[in-house]
Amino acid sequence: SDEAYIRIEAPGLKPRNEHEDSPVDRQSRIEGFRQERFAGGTATFVGAGGMNGYTAIGLQREGWGHTKVVDPDVAELSNLSRQPYYESDVFKNKGISLARRLAKESVAPAIIEGYARSFQEAIELGIDLSADVVINGTDNEAARLATARAYPKTPVIYLAVSETVTNGH
Repeated sequence: SDEAYIRIEAPGLKPRNEHEDSPVDRQSRIEGFRQERFAGGTATFVGAGGMNGYTAIGLQREGWGHTKVVDPDVAELSNLSRQPYYESDVFKNKGISLARRLAKESVAPAIIEGYARSFQEAIELGIDLSADVVINGTDNEAARLATARAYPKTPVIYLAVSETVTNGH
């Protein structure tokens, strides 16, 4: 796919009748939990492979409000056994494909953005990847270092293993 960016406004789900709870009802009942803060949050995912893909889906299903995904890679057939892609995603950009999937998984209104770029290229181009939290699931040290440098005051979570799977982050 030649698509380099996608922005989707996901409508979320609404109860079908007055007797049905909202999709975020259970977590909203937790003392101290504030769904409006959760729904107002922005998360940037650096990498759209297995760990970040499934983490993003989980966050979106909890009612997260704004998600940005950046990844330059395309899905390959060998990814399907461990990453959240389908046969129809093969040879398509992972950042764009995951953004589309997240829009379908979103239980609350949300804005989903996907970028078919490396994190470093996105920063050089001035793409707004600001966030309340950043989740880096890449398997390369350059992207991890670039993320650390780009977000000195933002919480960054690293979910990854090395390319040779000899260590984790």
